[in-house]
Amino acid sequence: MSSPSHSSPVSRVVVFGGTHGNEMSGVTLVKHWLRNPSELQRKTFMAEVCLANPLAVEKCVRYIDRDLNRSFSKEVLCSPESESDPYEFKQARVLNQKYGFGSCLFDFVIDLHNTTSNMGATFLRVSKDDILSLHMANYLQVSNRNGSNEKVCVEKLTCKFPRLLDVVLFLLGLELGPQPQGVTRADMLSRMRELVNRGLDFLDLYNQGEKLQRCSGKGLKNGCLWDMIF
Repeated sequence: MSSPSHSSPVSRVVVFGGTHGNEMSGVTLVKHWLRNPSELQRKTFMAEVCLANPLAVEKCVRYIDRDLNRSFSKEVLCSPESESDPYEFKQARVLNQKYGFGSCLFDFVIDLHNTTSNMGATFLRVSKDDILSLHMANYLQVSNRNGSNEKVCVEKLTCKFPRLLDVVLFLLGLELGPQPQGVTRADMLSRMRELVNRGLDFLDLYNQGEKLQRCSGKGLKNGCLWDMIF
């Protein structure tokens, strides 16, 4: 594996589910891992999980007042808190304080989403410069043994919505579908669980200095550039 730009060991990892409260694969998995975290243990680190929008999850809706994945603007994050603020603005500040750039606590984030689109498993990076996420996406493709459709998408930086991805340093987003909102499909749940575990395996191998398949963006199977809104 050619050396990613993030060359220090990855020791602090968090997996988000429930950024949208009705995308049930991530919600179900995070709830499971909160009860049984041992599955996320690796030789070189222990991953943490976070239910990003707990009130929306409780009500099984996409959001309460505002889309949480559109609530991470500098104006929102830096403004004084008010009782009249939308719930998601308050939650965005909580997440940014714990996991954002200023916290210096977490090295890598995996963000779990479902889509109603028939797009299989699609991995999303926030920046072309995030080489570590590119290598993880490549690893998830080349280590895939079940022949399912997996794509790598690099988000354009012109997206006008300030998302969770914009406040963390190294992140791989996972969109998995098709799955109706508010519904858990067993096959989608199993697939997402597998992908997360293989992603953690990659970070563990990276930490141990294992030689992995070389990766350049041009070599990615089904690689594409989309302006993905999720």
